[in-house]
Amino acid sequence: MTSCPNPIEVATSWGVLVEHVDGLRRVRQLDPVVAADLVRYLGGDPEEARQDVAAPMLTVRGDELVAFSDNGELVLANGQMVAVSPDVPTSVPVGYHRFYPTGSTAPMTVVGDPAVAAPAPSRGWGLSVQPYALRSSQDWGIGDLGTVRDLARWAAREGATTLSLGPMLAAAPTTPREPSPYYPATRLFLDPLYLSMQDVRAPDGTPVAVSRPAGLSDSAEAPIDRDAVHAAKYSTLRALWSSLDGSPDLLLQDFLAASALPVRLFATWCVLADKLGGDWRQWPTELQDPGSTQVEAFAERHAHDVSFHVWSAVDV
Repeated sequence: MTSCPNPIEVATSWGVLVEHVDGLRRVRQLDPVVAADLVRYLGGDPEEARQDVAAPMLTVRGDELVAFSDNGELVLANGQMVAVSPDVPTSVPVGYHRFYPTGSTAPMTVVGDPAVAAPAPSRGWGLSVQPYALRSSQDWGIGDLGTVRDLARWAAREGATTLSLGPMLAAAPTTPREPSPYYPATRLFLDPLYLSMQDVRAPDGTPVAVSRPAGLSDSAEAPIDRDAVHAAKYSTLRALWSSLDGSPDLLLQDFLAASALPVRLFATWCVLADKLGGDWRQWPTELQDPGSTQVEAFAERHAHDVSFHVWSAVDV
């Protein structure tokens, strides 16, 4: 009788870190079930240790012609595939690539080294700020991108080389608003809460004048009322959207066609959150899968709202 391989040992052979020391200096080991799942995810068999841990590597001068010793296919870092032959030298750009020799299942990592190292930066200074705290006389109760722009221009005039900003990623468009900028709903899109309302444009690109509602805090010392800011900005943007024909401009349509970002999917999620609440786990099961036909049908039924969130996410 043969014994079953230890999942921890198999995972180790695949380069998985199976132990760590926690904050109380206790050694923690990866759960064997998780270890097996990680091996499967990496393309291996949890019952068979990997034999080719040290994959071959070739380092060449980037952007120069290289004569490979075998026929095969070179997959560049950008995904482009190049046929390789020993008879025809191949230009290897700077970056990390994979070479698959014909008739072999063992790929080779090809590193295109830059010919000239990047110059060491000279010493400089800069600012580190949280955008929500950059209050101005023009904002709507919270620091916005307009104030960030003004600060960047001032800092550049004063000789600053760096401006480090806290995250401005989108949270669920529901109230109560998530107060922490470090707990976003997505890492792909900015939060419309940071829009500079003085810079709002219509779908055709025309600047739009909007009035600051009464009741928003003018004090930089007062706590930021994100719910009030959300209500003011979203109601103003929705009113503007409703007064327009609701069709994004041609530049936006071209952007959506060329963009790899799932803008419409994010906009659909925003509408779902607006209608059903920010916790997707509480939604009907059929609406929890973004690829389901039910979600597609929901988006069609709420096409106007989806278009609004597309516009506010990338065009305003």
